[in-house]
Amino acid sequence: MNNKEWSIKFSTLNNEIDDHHKELFQMTEMIDSTIRSTICKDNLYTLICFLEDYTCDHFKEEEALMLEKNFSNIDFHRQEHAYFQARVEPLRAMYERHEYAHAIFQIRQIIDKLVHHIQTVDIQLRKLK
Repeated sequence: MNNKEWSIKFSTLNNEIDDHHKELFQMTEMIDSTIRSTICKDNLYTLICFLEDYTCDHFKEEEALMLEKNFSNIDFHRQEHAYFQARVEPLRAMYERHEYAHAIFQIRQIIDKLVHHIQTVDIQLRKLK
């Protein structure tokens, strides 16, 4: 297993949050496939849509859980989430300008950093159980 595959060791012990995290880990295979092949615009568009939804819906859900449980590290989480949202925001414009290679590079970086975030920051959500 490499560090891009889901493992129970990354579990937050919250099924819904963990399911979202698993989806992100699965996206790493799509981006790797897109990078290895000739640029596939459909996969790229799917990845952009996924990241837009993920950084909106998933982050809202995580933060609502943190608020509900009075999680002490919520401010740091919010800062991390805002960072990711700012990185995802320009992707659609890159796609529309046909800057596919640049968009793929940015997506790879974002996903790698999101996976690292799950492994090192979101793991703290275990404390909420």
